[in-house]
Amino acid sequence: MSELEQLPRRSAINALLGRIVHSDERTRWRAIKAGGILIGKFADEDPEAARVMVRRLLWNLTEESGTCHWGATELIGEALSRHSGLAREFAHMLVSFIVPWGNHLEHKPLLRGAVWGIARLAEVDPEKIRDAEPFLRDMVESGDPETGAFAARALALMDAESTGRDSGLNSGAPDTVLVFRDGGLERRPL
Repeated sequence: MSELEQLPRRSAINALLGRIVHSDERTRWRAIKAGGILIGKFADEDPEAARVMVRRLLWNLTEESGTCHWGATELIGEALSRHSGLAREFAHMLVSFIVPWGNHLEHKPLLRGAVWGIARLAEVDPEKIRDAEPFLRDMVESGDPETGAFAARALALMDAESTGRDSGLNSGAPDTVLVFRDGGLERRPL
C-alpha cells in the first residue's frame, strides 16, 4: 500500500484493475482491498473522479459495454465500504445486481461477487443496503453455496429477522467461507 500511495491515485487504481482478475486468489483479493482503499481516498481528494471510476466499473458490468470485468462487483463493494459518500450514491446500484427485474447478473461468479460486495458494505453500513434484504433471502437458497453463504452473512450483519440458516444453508452450503483478511486467505465461520 505504501508504494501504491506514492503513485498518482488514478494510475495506482488503473494498475490494480488488471490484478482483480488474477488467477491467484491472494493477489486478486489484495488488489480488491487496495483498490477499494485507494478509491475511497480518491473520493476524499477528487469526488467526481472517484465517481467516474465507480461508474466505469458499473458500466463494465452491463451488456451494453461489450465487456465483463471480473472482480468489479467485489471492488465496488470494497470501495463503497471505504467511503460513505460513494456508498450513499452507489449502494442501490450494487443492490440492483441481485434484483431479478433490475440489473441482475446472470453469471454466477459475478452474482456471487455482488452478494459479497453487499455483505462487505453491510459490515460498515447495513442501512445503505437494507433494500437488498428480500433478494438476499432468495440468494441464500440460490444453489451456489458461496453465494448463499455471503447472502446469509449480509443478512446476519443487517440483523435481519431470519438469515435463512434453517432453510438452505444447512442443505449443502458451507458453514465457512473463504475470506481475505490481514493480507491472507482464511476460512471463516459465517
